[in-house]
Amino acid sequence: MRRLIQKMKEKGSAVVVGIDPVIERFPPEILAASPRTYDRLMAFGTEVMAGVWDLVPAVKFQSAYFEACGLEGLRALGDLIRLGRDKGLFVINDVKRGDIGSTAAAYARAYLSPGADFEVDAITINPYLGDDSNEAFYRLAKENDKGIFLLVKTSNPSSGQLQDLEIQGKTLYDHVAENLKNNPYYESREDYSFIGAVVGATYPRQLKSLRRALPRSVFLIPGYGAQGGGGEDLKVAFGPDGFGALVNSSRGIIYAYEKNPAGIRQASREAVIAMNQDLNQWRMK
Repeated sequence: MRRLIQKMKEKGSAVVVGIDPVIERFPPEILAASPRTYDRLMAFGTEVMAGVWDLVPAVKFQSAYFEACGLEGLRALGDLIRLGRDKGLFVINDVKRGDIGSTAAAYARAYLSPGADFEVDAITINPYLGDDSNEAFYRLAKENDKGIFLLVKTSNPSSGQLQDLEIQGKTLYDHVAENLKNNPYYESREDYSFIGAVVGATYPRQLKSLRRALPRSVFLIPGYGAQGGGGEDLKVAFGPDGFGALVNSSRGIIYAYEKNPAGIRQASREAVIAMNQDLNQWRMK
């Protein structure tokens, strides 16, 4: 996560722009320019990144939206990942993978190996298959100076259905956090471990307790804006250095043009500027 923290310092920003493309919401000019799914996805993603790349440290691609578009979607995902990295952004692929050890190792190679078609700087993983699944991702990430964001407490309304279950006096998400902290891969010579945690903005109390439990994890925080989380709710997520948390906004940025006639590029830019201002007034407190 060293490179991510450095980019956050350079940009003065804790924002990650989530690129979750829904073609039906694209503006008419993109739909009219080409009937090809690949061209539409590339035009949309390129416009968003052109508007925000100098303002934020990172972008996050939600792989599912591209996978749903078939082979052209996957081709666009690979090309947009490369475009983001060429612009100097820390690129996250939100894939939430988790499987038995040998299959997990194959997933890890797909995203964390140098030169892979979908190589990124970090991915999200699901920890609920246990350590033999997690280890495959941790090992390759460490070898290749990549990052991992482990699902701990997610932002969706029913997350508590399982994650809040009490087992031996602790919630399941507390057990996940404790297991991570005790894992030898969690150790790091840097201020922050290369293993971060996904913790939803919609649960400020849990954010606070998990920040204490995982002081060396960068938190990837979904749920800002469209799902209800705001800057003041998130002040507990940042470390004493004002870093340690990366806050995601997807719909509020990439579809800002639906309420702002300035177009995708400028509307996305203005949405990021407003979000930076909101977060920066709280994260150093």
